Amino acid sequence: MSRSILSRLGAGLVATALVAGGSLLMAAPASAAGEPNTITVANTAFQSGAGWGEGIKVAGTDFPATTEITVAAGVGNGQSGDGWGSTTVTTDANGAFSTTLIPENGPTNVREGFTASVVASYLDTDPEAQEGARIFSNAVVLQIADFVPAPFTTTIDPICLSGVDAATTGVNVSATGFGQFEEGVVYTLTDAAGTQIGDAEPVGIDETGSVAGTLTLQTTLDGVPSGPIADGVYTITFTGSITTAGLVTVGNCDAPVTPAEVVPAAPQLANTGSSDAGILVGGSALMLLVGAALMVARRRQNAAA
Repeated sequence: MSRSILSRLGAGLVATALVAGGSLLMAAPASAAGEPNTITVANTAFQSGAGWGEGIKVAGTDFPATTEITVAAGVGNGQSGDGWGSTTVTTDANGAFSTTLIPENGPTNVREGFTASVVASYLDTDPEAQEGARIFSNAVVLQIADFVPAPFTTTIDPICLSGVDAATTGVNVSATGFGQFEEGVVYTLTDAAGTQIGDAEPVGIDETGSVAGTLTLQTTLDGVPSGPIADGVYTITFTGSITTAGLVTVGNCDAPVTPAEVVPAAPQLANTGSSDAGILVGGSALMLLVGAALMVARRRQNAAA
């Protein structure tokens, strides 16, 4: 039996470089002398890992007229930092602007000694100024509440599929309820008899305390994929600070199933079914190769059961 990971589930937060890098949030927090450009932010309170909602609503005054302004958000300590995202907007004839910034990354817990903030800037057009110099507005502090894990769940979609589909299309799997960027989380696969198939494999947890990806199952012969996995009921379990699991049945989903053949969910199993959580990580995938000689119980579970 062999197991091969093509890529791990989940993806950690990747800090996005802003225009001029993270320095937009590390530069002088106030405008240069004689430059009173100012920004105000209508909403400054967010929760780590919960998303930006309708975004950060920023307004600016006393900037140069019809000038492109970069509005950026991120976290820094005056010497280093991480950009969360930026947007550009052009001021009107009075040097004013309003825009909504929805950063690509964050919000995440702010480390001790660091501050989350929003700042606006523009290129200095003074011919005597250093090339590429930027003029910065005041920095507005963002309040980022500590991360709160979501209720733990494991979602598998579909919960029943044929062996051919399991080997080709596979199933979408996601789990929630872990700590933000939690380390040491693993997943395991067990058959209907409770026998673990292969080793526990590590997975990456993102800023929402979640992991997601696509799992395909197929038999192998001498390490080479050779066909669909044997019919049966399988359990996919994620274990870390919490344990959450779900069931998937490989077999004929249209076949009638008597009550005696239904495999009851263990108390720790989370709900399974289609997911609309919207946390699937693009491009993440798993491939699990199960040995051709694997003996599994041919117990089937009706998809509607």
